[in-house]
Amino acid sequence: MNCSFDDKETSLSKIADFSDSDLTATLEEVFNRFDRLVDNNNVEHILTRRLAFIGSLMVLFGGLVMLSSLDFLAGVATTLTNESIFNSLTAINFTFNIALFDVIFLCFSTTIFLIYKLYSPLDKKCEGKSTKQKVKLRKDKLDLCMNLLMAFLLLSLLTIKVSTIAGHFLFFGIFIFVTAYSGNRKYGYTRSWSRNRLMRLQVELLYAEKKLGSDTDDNIRQKLHILLSDNYVQMHKDIVGDYIEYGDSALKFLAKKKS
Repeated sequence: MNCSFDDKETSLSKIADFSDSDLTATLEEVFNRFDRLVDNNNVEHILTRRLAFIGSLMVLFGGLVMLSSLDFLAGVATTLTNESIFNSLTAINFTFNIALFDVIFLCFSTTIFLIYKLYSPLDKKCEGKSTKQKVKLRKDKLDLCMNLLMAFLLLSLLTIKVSTIAGHFLFFGIFIFVTAYSGNRKYGYTRSWSRNRLMRLQVELLYAEKKLGSDTDDNIRQKLHILLSDNYVQMHKDIVGDYIEYGDSALKFLAKKKS
């Protein structure tokens, strides 16, 4: 299928002039458009959500260890924080250097950021399979980095004294969670991905109605027009709403800190 929906003149004619264009071709064009939009936001959606999850786990671990220093948890603190988990389970005395942990962690973070930036630009013209392959390559590289990062964090947790690494986990975890969550919230990666994915599914259902002959072409055109109209309105609300809510959240946080 020829994906020329991103051209302004073509897109306007395909959306507005339903009566003069073949309905099947129109549905295919609209489906391809939303399929591309899903790909455009898929990597950012997955990356920010996964980073937020990793950050929350790091915050949880670091916070629990810090709380274990309280008097009523003194027994737990003595058992868990005086040595690394690896040393407590084996007779081998091996400790991973905390400074090296910071350096490697920053290297992982920089690598993930660079891969994201280097592979984030997608051609505005739909290129079919080449675009799909570009998105898949980008996802595969980021998945590899994320898996290596998780393996590194687990290794560090086992080989560094718990009381030493807890503060670093807490600090980096808060930084990762706030950056990933606020970035997703401000730019609406998950909202955009979900909205366009829903539109793609709805257009697919209209395509099925056309093939099954369960409704007339005029009714299907009307349904498609309503779907596109509602999507434009929702897209506007999401863009403005995400920006305003993000700013309001930041201002409320600063107001609490001052009070």
